[in-house]
Amino acid sequence: MRCYPFFSVCLFVVCLVSIQACGPQVSDPVVNHQLSQLLEKKDLFRLREELVPAKNKLSPDRWLFYQAHCNHAFGKEDASNAQIRVLFDTYGHLLPDTLKKELLEIQAQNYSRLFRYAEAADTYFQLIHEYAEVADSTEVEAYRNVLALWQPIRDVLPQQVVKKEDVKIRLIREGDYYRIPVTCGGVTEELIFDTGANLSTVSESIATQVGLTLYDTEIEVATSTTIKVQSRLGVADSLWLGHLLVENVVFLVMPDEVLYIEPIDFYVKGIIGFPVMYQMEEVHLYKNGELGVPARREDRELNNLFLDHLHPIVRLYSGGESLLFTLDTGAAHSELYGKYYREHEEYIKENAELTQGQRGGAGGMEQVRKYVWKDFPYTLGSSSGTLSEVSIIDGEYVFADPYDGNLGQDVFGHYDKLIFNFREMYVDVE
Repeated sequence: MRCYPFFSVCLFVVCLVSIQACGPQVSDPVVNHQLSQLLEKKDLFRLREELVPAKNKLSPDRWLFYQAHCNHAFGKEDASNAQIRVLFDTYGHLLPDTLKKELLEIQAQNYSRLFRYAEAADTYFQLIHEYAEVADSTEVEAYRNVLALWQPIRDVLPQQVVKKEDVKIRLIREGDYYRIPVTCGGVTEELIFDTGANLSTVSESIATQVGLTLYDTEIEVATSTTIKVQSRLGVADSLWLGHLLVENVVFLVMPDEVLYIEPIDFYVKGIIGFPVMYQMEEVHLYKNGELGVPARREDRELNNLFLDHLHPIVRLYSGGESLLFTLDTGAAHSELYGKYYREHEEYIKENAELTQGQRGGAGGMEQVRKYVWKDFPYTLGSSSGTLSEVSIIDGEYVFADPYDGNLGQDVFGHYDKLIFNFREMYVDVE
């Protein structure tokens, strides 16, 4: 649990009180609708920008509602939770159950990112038992699945990255993947380093070999296809990434056969995923195979990154459009999703080649229809470039909605250095 100076807490409470004291009692319906549409589309960059001038046109509860969403998206989990508590305590009688459900979902995700597993589990329990009537069956199933994830480890201490000085780690490049040396229980293995993995993952044989504490629970895990697999949980009290110590790391533990990708004869021993990187705060990934974790972060004021639960989402530009991409260092190739296809269908059919291909990862591979588009221009952070080709998937994937695509190594590989910063919230390349 994070601690705050007494003065900071008092100042935040005073700010919330001042918010409640000013502003109209009823929101401007046009402004509220516009902001609601941005939130629905998950265009959090524009929502944050539009929220500042909209403050005097929103009732205090609506302003707090949007602020809670923005703070959640831009890595300010404690501020988001504080605003949610004020909404329930002060305006709870005004909020319909649908909005309360939405706020509790954000709160649960905030607790997840803060590694406060008991509070996350309790919030999902509340969603299941108090708000199931305003949730659809898919949502309730998801709540139960995440509850099964956090409930067994509710007493596990929060994950902690111990970072006292600049750290450099030599990665191993194998095919399309970066592997990072991980030492746990006196055993060193090379695991994939992957921002696209919501949670770190390890095979059952490796979990046993390094002595993870195992928890008997079954969780259904979504993959980068429509395939879902069953997983258990394991916790490493401590592990080393090179000379960087990480404590209390939670792993999904999957059967070895699930982590074998037969079409490419590749066995995934394990993955170091987003939660570990998030606590690193700033990560430098070099083309020469080095990984850097600086002790002091740099603020470049690019503000092109937000989080959708445990998914990092980056904004880039192409052809004058602002596009949202998931950030995935574990993907060899970038691709465009169904949302982009629907919005550019006529142009794509005229200018891209339709073909068949495979996509997949842990859990297996599957056939997909895709278009191949030549010379895709982009601007990412402070740099611009062109992809020689990009695939456009015309199928529907739950994990892809509502984003334009997935950003992979074919973009990062053009540059000597990739930077992602999870405090000042930006991605840049040099």
